Amino acid sequence: MRFRTVRGRKNHNAMKPWPDKASALRPSVRKGKNFCWVCCFSGMPACAAFGLPGFLFPKKCKFVNLHRYGRRGMEEAGEGMGPERERKAMPLITLLSDWGQDDPYLAEVKLRICSLMPDCRILDVSHGLERDDLVGAAFMMHSLYPAMPEGAIHILGMQDIAGSNLPHLAVRFGSQVFLAADNGFFEYFGWISGRKPDEIYEIDVCQEPDFEGLDVYTFPSRDLFPKVAAMLARGEGLERVGHPVSLSLKAMPSPKKSVRVLKDGYGKPIGCWMTGEILYIDRFGNACTNIRKSDYEEWIREYPFNCIYIGGKKLKKPPVKAYQDVSEGSLLGLFLKNGFLEISICGGHAANLLGLRRGSAVSVAFGQEAD
Repeated sequence: MRFRTVRGRKNHNAMKPWPDKASALRPSVRKGKNFCWVCCFSGMPACAAFGLPGFLFPKKCKFVNLHRYGRRGMEEAGEGMGPERERKAMPLITLLSDWGQDDPYLAEVKLRICSLMPDCRILDVSHGLERDDLVGAAFMMHSLYPAMPEGAIHILGMQDIAGSNLPHLAVRFGSQVFLAADNGFFEYFGWISGRKPDEIYEIDVCQEPDFEGLDVYTFPSRDLFPKVAAMLARGEGLERVGHPVSLSLKAMPSPKKSVRVLKDGYGKPIGCWMTGEILYIDRFGNACTNIRKSDYEEWIREYPFNCIYIGGKKLKKPPVKAYQDVSEGSLLGLFLKNGFLEISICGGHAANLLGLRRGSAVSVAFGQEAD
């Protein structure tokens, strides 16, 4: 049986064995780090062993926390001590696709990720997008990007089959990495979010074939991207998964947006007409446009608000701060947290009632209207 010791001598005044939870941590006590003065002076877990009042050492001594929560609980909380190193949480892996929920594709991808990283954390962004709706995918990721943790890895399961002009890419924006084919998503994401990629690598990792011995490759989101995500999650750099390529991505037509200054018969500016289009429509029928709050505020300083034209309707009220600022069934506009103007109907489905779809035009008029 092992006994508590003080400076190398057996403490015969207290011939009690070390508490099991603390015995493996004795080397850390002698370092005098993160322990109360009683433990440091005595060289043993005094406050935990003798049950001294916890209010004397509230969250100061790690032996107190160990006594309360146990070794496993402390390690999971990032408070591991002794020879074990602190457990580092796996990066978050997100999935965004147009697969839907009726087919087994999503389950196949998740099973593959879990087989490579049993302790991984997976977040489903959405799988209900319209087929090949890259603009909607870019809009969703723009809305979620600021809330994502550092090191997050995003897998885009849309138009993911590579070709001679459609390579698989690993693109880093800030501390987050996106895995997708060069199908136009990165162009849309960069335009909507205003961010530019920091690094672009063409993936060289071999994709596993659908059938052993046959060169059939139909599902990169299952057979390639999880392998790359596992390598990145283990701390390997982008240079281990591919080779760098130029920062020129596939050119895609940007969503339409224009500004026209209105003048009177004498050529004097009297107003402004800002036109954009619908980027995304959610399941409640709210239509988000590509008109930014910063552009709106720029022109509202020059001319007073006039109206919003949308779906053949004329909205005379300026954007509100909340849906409840108007009566039930009323048309409204408001700016979302992501910085874009949304058109909605309080308690209604704006897309159906106004006949809106992605790409529908929306205009904001400032000042006087030209004759």
